[in-house]
Amino acid sequence: SSYVQVPENRRGHVFHQYTIRTEKREELRDYLAKNDIGSGIYYPSLLYHYPSMSSFASECPNSERLVKEVLSLPIHPSLTDKEISTIISSIKSFFDAF
Repeated sequence: SSYVQVPENRRGHVFHQYTIRTEKREELRDYLAKNDIGSGIYYPSLLYHYPSMSSFASECPNSERLVKEVLSLPIHPSLTDKEISTIISSIKSFFDAF
């Protein structure tokens, strides 16, 4: 079963962010925080939402949807296999509750 959308597996890619997509982003973010797993929303709004860029506003339905669905998970060189398993298990537990 698929829980979230993950980045495409591109050989040789070095991720500095590992960003997933889910329509339940806020709920998942809260759940992870309660389980001591950090996450981040690196791009919380679109560029044209900022006053200095508002003159570039346009209809961008895909971008409008995605900005509400993306959540970045912990990723760094010292992340252990056990920590990765904990993150994955927590995400699965969250979605299995539905």
